[in-house]
Amino acid sequence: MFSSLVDSLLTRFSARQRKGVTGGVLPTRRIETPVGCVRVYDSESAKPCVVFVPDGPNVIEHYETLFSLLSQRLRVVCFDMPGFGYSLPQPSYGHSLDQGARAVLGVLDGLGIKKATLAFSCANGFYALRAAQLAPGRITNLVLSQTPSLTAMHAWTSRVIPWPLRIPVAGQIAAWFFRGKAAHAWYGMALPRTTAPKPFQEKALDALTTVLDSSETEPQEGLRLAPNPGGGFGLVVDEPHEGDRVITQGERPVLLVEQEVSEGLEGVVLDLIESPEGPQLTLRTHEDA
Repeated sequence: MFSSLVDSLLTRFSARQRKGVTGGVLPTRRIETPVGCVRVYDSESAKPCVVFVPDGPNVIEHYETLFSLLSQRLRVVCFDMPGFGYSLPQPSYGHSLDQGARAVLGVLDGLGIKKATLAFSCANGFYALRAAQLAPGRITNLVLSQTPSLTAMHAWTSRVIPWPLRIPVAGQIAAWFFRGKAAHAWYGMALPRTTAPKPFQEKALDALTTVLDSSETEPQEGLRLAPNPGGGFGLVVDEPHEGDRVITQGERPVLLVEQEVSEGLEGVVLDLIESPEGPQLTLRTHEDA
């Protein structure tokens, strides 16, 4: 699906434009799974294994204190799901139950772990359940916290997530623009009033601003909306060309659209506008302009 390709390219574009050293203080490694390359922490012992997956915008580093407590008795593994934290999804990754389960089992395979307890939270619990269905002999226990029914999850999404963010492609790009602001606001709502959100916010924002790999884009590169031979559209990393419609964030080009392609979108305009709340990505027609 095109939306899966958008997720993959936005994640990889963020990875390539970041500078510095790999974020976090915990020793981690990268493991190739059938659905993408994921970042993994492993306490590496022969003890019974428990596997965690952070619930975004949390990342592996948020679990550091818990690791130190559990590692005395357990082998502790924690990884960011593809598309979250420092893990890169494949272009075909659509966050389906089977794909999420294959990420889980791929990590176990990569680490040579035969059996494990899965301690997942919220929507990630569905991936744990599916992994247990696919490989019942390998999942010894499930510890699920705040994992609702699928009906309740859909109801929560409709109630909490603004409808523009639920539009494929447009909503994904908009969410990518405001990922830092969303992570910052999430902790203010999710944590008890007696808990200071700043330490949690800083660790989450670090995962959005620190390098994921050693490669970088040139400062002038952005994501180009380009026609493909099949008559649809794709996204590629490219430099602005003469006549392009260029959407920027600060001084960096983010989305590039050729004039011919822009004219073929039947008057639909994708734009980034400034507002009192910060930059906003908008879809409108020429008649609305």
